[in-house]
Amino acid sequence: MKKVISEFKFPPNIKRIGIDIGSDNLKAVVIDGKNVTSYLKKIDGKPIYALKETLDEIITKHSNEVYLGVTGVNSISLSDILNEKQMISELIATKGGITYLNLGIKKNENFAVIDVGASNQRYYEFVKDKNSGKLTLEHNYLQNKCGAGSGLLLEHMAQRFEYGSIEELSNVANQTEKTIKLSAKCGVFRESDVVHQQQKGTPKEVLAASLYKASAASSSF
Repeated sequence: MKKVISEFKFPPNIKRIGIDIGSDNLKAVVIDGKNVTSYLKKIDGKPIYALKETLDEIITKHSNEVYLGVTGVNSISLSDILNEKQMISELIATKGGITYLNLGIKKNENFAVIDVGASNQRYYEFVKDKNSGKLTLEHNYLQNKCGAGSGLLLEHMAQRFEYGSIEELSNVANQTEKTIKLSAKCGVFRESDVVHQQQKGTPKEVLAASLYKASAASSSF
């Protein structure tokens, strides 16, 4: 693994690789100007092996002159390989994503992000400073009990509804504003509610939208 990492050079303002190593999936993007290439790989309990396979594929398709940044709950397994500049906390990565997307957040306005992982959910609430315009963290809450596994639940529900991915499930959920009440406190009860509602003939798009709403509600505090 060290040999693979050492093959990458890190000059500024060249291509950039961002990697999120979660508990269940590894997500990676290569940004080259306006061109973005994404990768998704199942970890299957072997995060370092999944990372090596992904980097080998990236080296084959792209040059090795890039800036590499790694985040995610499993990134700690690479702490002896990567330097401090390459290791990015999930909080910093989230703030960077908000800034990059330029969401038009007004000064002194609060903005919430729910990071839904396979093993837990994390709630961030930021406020944009009225003087500096920078985002500052107001609240940071980890839901790792009954809300845990919401990401796996969404993945499972996408398969149950015969969609190819969570992204497809999300697109379907955005097709309606109608929702029904599902259990917000426990993923197991939420799944049971969905199965019951599906048997009653509730449309898939309503169930999908309700799943996301319940996941968000489970992060309230």
